[in-house]
Amino acid sequence: MNILFPTDFSKNSEVAFQYAIDLVKNLNGHIKMINIYDVPQMEDTGVGSLSNFSSGPGRRLQEKVSDDMKAEVEGKLKALAAKYELNHQDYDCLGLEGNVKNEIDKLLSTEAYDLVVLGFRNENSQKGVFFGGIANHLVETANCPVIAVPPTAKYVDFKKIIYPTDLIHEDTRALSWLIKLARPHKAKIHLLHIGDDYENYRETLVQELCDSLSYDHIDYEVVPGVGVSKVILEMTNKTKADMIAMTTHTTTLFQKIFHASASKDVLDNVDIPFIGFSDNTKFED
Repeated sequence: MNILFPTDFSKNSEVAFQYAIDLVKNLNGHIKMINIYDVPQMEDTGVGSLSNFSSGPGRRLQEKVSDDMKAEVEGKLKALAAKYELNHQDYDCLGLEGNVKNEIDKLLSTEAYDLVVLGFRNENSQKGVFFGGIANHLVETANCPVIAVPPTAKYVDFKKIIYPTDLIHEDTRALSWLIKLARPHKAKIHLLHIGDDYENYRETLVQELCDSLSYDHIDYEVVPGVGVSKVILEMTNKTKADMIAMTTHTTTLFQKIFHASASKDVLDNVDIPFIGFSDNTKFED
């Protein structure tokens, strides 16, 4: 499993790193650790505007600052790996200058990753760069699953993953991926369908979905309710889930709006790691 781990060196990014390490140990993974930073263009140094120089002392000084910053962040990435005793062959480090969203998108489009793991802060946070908007963007667009760890989460040996299903879309591949994640922990996967009533045919559909998967620790629940994201968050607390997984797979414009809204509402309010599968997710065969 090839894992992309963007970090801003915040506390919850470090919690996210522990989940990435868990995957390395249990699923023969490899982590690419990245930090994306800005190098301000220096002006007014006595040699003119550095941003206008194509050569000369101004340009060389700007490049020196950029090189020093890259070396500094890559040193911090290596120190983080050393703190958790990650073997050298299990990771590599990269400092990137640029815009966070653009650089992550570029890596996902040009290199092959099986998973993104990142910590994020809410939109009102004044520190760090991985706000909820970045996490939401990746959950809705990434070509691989995304594990987003909120600021209130702690690393735990997870024992229960809740997975809401609408029983309309093909969930088997996402659930098979979750089983690989859950199996080393013997974690239970709890399927949740929210409906207006307990009609028998809905229970039959969920049971058939469970039966199609070769995993003993999987069960389901069909619950009534209105306000999908509200019910999902309530059930997450009620079942004492350690992780929540959701898909934004869609077939119509209405469902696209509905699914994107539900996943964003849950991601903005959840206090446990969130696993997202977008329309673009490509699963390993």
